[in-house]
Amino acid sequence: MADLLVIVPDLPIKDTIEAIHISHAMLGIGQFVYNVYRDPGHDSAVYSHAHELARAERSGETYALAIMDYHGTNCKLSIIDCQKKVSQNLARVSFGDGNTACIAIDPEFERWALFDRDELARVLNVSLIELNMYIDEARAKHPHDLEKQVKLILYQRNRAKSSKLEARDIPRLVDLRKWLPDPQFAELVNTLQNWFPLRLK
Repeated sequence: MADLLVIVPDLPIKDTIEAIHISHAMLGIGQFVYNVYRDPGHDSAVYSHAHELARAERSGETYALAIMDYHGTNCKLSIIDCQKKVSQNLARVSFGDGNTACIAIDPEFERWALFDRDELARVLNVSLIELNMYIDEARAKHPHDLEKQVKLILYQRNRAKSSKLEARDIPRLVDLRKWLPDPQFAELVNTLQNWFPLRLK
């Protein structure tokens, strides 16, 4: 039986949870079993209906976690209040206080993908100079859209390489410890550490 129910809006975030699960000990998280459900309505649906999906899909899990891009939720509240609302709605679906959490990535997942340039250059197998050139061009073309920036960076990289990478590949290839200085990724890891403490032998 799974310990944790995770509700996500897209494949990159789903794959981030899978990467965390694989690297749990390295991140100071104990073992856990999880079920993950991707809401076809994306971020706004996770914000509005995560509790309804949890009610429909729950199969004995103790904890519930919703993750979404804040940019895509259309939430008019602050990011903290937005997270609190989703978490409280999940708690009402018989999970109880302290057993639910919501992480809203501000503005979106691609912020994590771009967080550590040295690590991203390693993952993409390009030099830091090349990566910076890709990023500068992507920012010039899409100054306010991180998702499009990452897509363009990967397009440029893939043109020059025999192997092809997508945004969803980054979490499984990156050393996730490099993302820990990001406050929202750290909040996600801390939540899982509290729920699933690492037992030292």
